[in-house]
Amino acid sequence: MATIKSQIERIQRDVPANDIYMLLAEEASELAQAAIKMCRVHNINNPTPKQDTEAWNDLIEEYTDVLNVAQRILQLKPVWHSGNFKLNRW
Repeated sequence: MATIKSQIERIQRDVPANDIYMLLAEEASELAQAAIKMCRVHNINNPTPKQDTEAWNDLIEEYTDVLNVAQRILQLKPVWHSGNFKLNRW
């Protein structure tokens, strides 16, 4: 059985960078959809049949998918000073 490290190395070696960026975009889009679904859980004007727990679990799953592609495969690192600036702005 392959280790996580060897799986990541295989993906980085065998999958073209363009395809990995497309995967990141797809996962980010799915995260956005899960966030919208969370908004709709309690929305009386545009409700969803999903329950709180299911919508929350979907949000966590999509967030994890984005992190896996961004941090493990693309090896992107957060820029904390930029993040801190945005937190102060919000």
